[in-house]
Amino acid sequence: MSEATGLAALISGGSSSEGDTQRQLEKHCHHGTLVLDCGANWGLHTLFMSRLVGVSGKVVAVEASPSICRILKKNILINQIQNIQAIEKALSNRDGSIQFNTGVGATTGRIAKEKEQGDMVEVPATTIDEVLQEQRADVSLVKMDIEGAESIALEGASKTLSASRPVFIIELHSPENDLKVSAIMIRHRYQLFRVNGQKILKPDRPWPDPEGVHGTIVCIPEETTAASHN
Repeated sequence: MSEATGLAALISGGSSSEGDTQRQLEKHCHHGTLVLDCGANWGLHTLFMSRLVGVSGKVVAVEASPSICRILKKNILINQIQNIQAIEKALSNRDGSIQFNTGVGATTGRIAKEKEQGDMVEVPATTIDEVLQEQRADVSLVKMDIEGAESIALEGASKTLSASRPVFIIELHSPENDLKVSAIMIRHRYQLFRVNGQKILKPDRPWPDPEGVHGTIVCIPEETTAASHN
C-alpha cells in the first residue's frame, strides 16, 4: 500500500505519519460524539472516525474538490455507513465562493492564491462555525488537512474555538502559515503537541527549528491538559 494514501498505516501497524494521526484519532474520538473532518479526501480518516464514534456518533466530512467528494460519497455508500454527512465545500473565513486549484494529484488540491495558475474550479465556501451551527451537538474533535488553508479556516472557527473547545489535529504545510495557526490556537488558550505526543516547546518558531511548530500538530484546550495532570 502507498504511504501517500495513508492506507499503509492501516496495514503495516502505523509505519507512516498517517499511522501517528490515526493513533491520535483513536485517542480523542469518543463513542457517541460529533467530529469534523476538514479535507476528508477519499475518506480514509473519515471512515476510521466513523467506526470510532459508533452508530450513536456522527462524522461531518468536508471536501472542496468536486471530483474527490464524489469518490468520498461513493465510499460512504459502498460501505453502507449511516453516521457520515459529506459536505462539498471549501473551508474559509467567509461564506460565498472561492477559486480552488485541483492540483496535480488527489492529495494536492487547495484554495488558490491570488493570481495563481493551474486547473481552477470555482467552489462554494463556508466556515467551520457555519458547518457546526447546523449540528445538534458540540463538536469534540476537528481533524484538518486542507493544504495550506489552515489559518484561513481557523479564522472562521472563532465560535467553535471559544465555546465548543474541541481537540484539533492539524496537518501543517508552510512555515508562514504554521505560525499563523500557532498564534490563533495560543490566543484561544490551546496547548500544542506533536502527533507523537511531545509538547511543542517553541510555538513561535517555524521549521526548521526542531522545537518549533511544523508537521502534524495536536491542539488541546488548556483546561483539558490541566485536568489530565490533576
